[in-house]
Amino acid sequence: MTFSLHSIYLILLLLSASLTGKAQGRVSNVRMRAIDQQSIEVFYDLRNSVPTDSIYVRLQRRDGKLVAPDLGSVSGDLGTNRIDGRDQRIVWNLRRNGLLLREEVRAVVLLKQGGLLTQTAQNPTEIAPPLPDSAALVPEKPYRGPAWALLSLLAPGVGNIFVQTPEPRVGLRPLVTVAAYGLLIYGAGQQGEANQAYTDYVSAGNEAAAEPFYQKANSANQRYYIATRAAAAIWVTDITLTLLRGLRNQRDEKRAVQPLSYHLNLQANTPVAVFRYTF
Repeated sequence: MTFSLHSIYLILLLLSASLTGKAQGRVSNVRMRAIDQQSIEVFYDLRNSVPTDSIYVRLQRRDGKLVAPDLGSVSGDLGTNRIDGRDQRIVWNLRRNGLLLREEVRAVVLLKQGGLLTQTAQNPTEIAPPLPDSAALVPEKPYRGPAWALLSLLAPGVGNIFVQTPEPRVGLRPLVTVAAYGLLIYGAGQQGEANQAYTDYVSAGNEAAAEPFYQKANSANQRYYIATRAAAAIWVTDITLTLLRGLRNQRDEKRAVQPLSYHLNLQANTPVAVFRYTF
C-alpha cells in the first residue's frame, strides 16, 4: 500500500491534533460545602492534566468579584503536579483571610496551562453551585468588646484605641500611657528621696541640724502621694471608659443583628400591627 505525500501530511496533522487534545487538562464537577463559618471544602474532578498544570481556587461574590486566598489559608489538591482523578479536595480556612461565611458565594476552580490563566475551552474554568444564603462571604468584624479593658489594665490608653468605631483610633491615647507610667516613676523617685531624707533626719546630731532633713522628707513624701494617686486616677478612668465603650459596642452590635421588626395580625376582626424591638 502506498501513501501520497498529501495523505501522510493529513495523518500527521490528525495525530498531532489528537495528542494535543489529550494533553489539555480539564476540570469538571465542581462542588462546594461549608464546614463551618470558618472553612469551606471545594471538590472537583480532574482529567488529562500534566505535571506543569496548576490548579487555583477562588470565591466569587454576588457582584462577580473573585476573592483569592492567602497562601497559608488553603490546603489540599491544588498547585502543580496534580494527578487525574475524581473528588479532588481543597480546604480553605476563610478566617485566616479575615472572612466569614454568611451569604451566597460560589467556588471557582481555575486550571493554569502554559503559564497562562484563561477561561477558554482549552483552560476550562468551572464554578460550583452557590452556597445557601445562610453562608455569606463578608469581612470578619474585629472585636470591639469590653475585654480590651484588660489591655488598659496593663497599659492605660492602649486598650481604648481598639474599642473606637468604626476603626481603631490612636490619637493622643499613647500620652495617657506615658503620663500614667511617668507619674509612677516620678512618685517612686520621690519616695526614695523621702526615705533618704528621713534617714538623714534620724542620724542628725541635734534638732537644728535635723529640721531641714525633716522638711525635705515631708515635701518629697507629699509629691510621692500626689503623683501615685494621679497615676491611679488615670488608670481607673481609662479602664472604666474602655469597659463602658466596649459594652456599648456590644449592645450596638446586638441591635444591628436584631433590629426593629413588626408583623400584621388580626384581633377581633380588626387588623393590628405588632412591633418588636430587642435590646
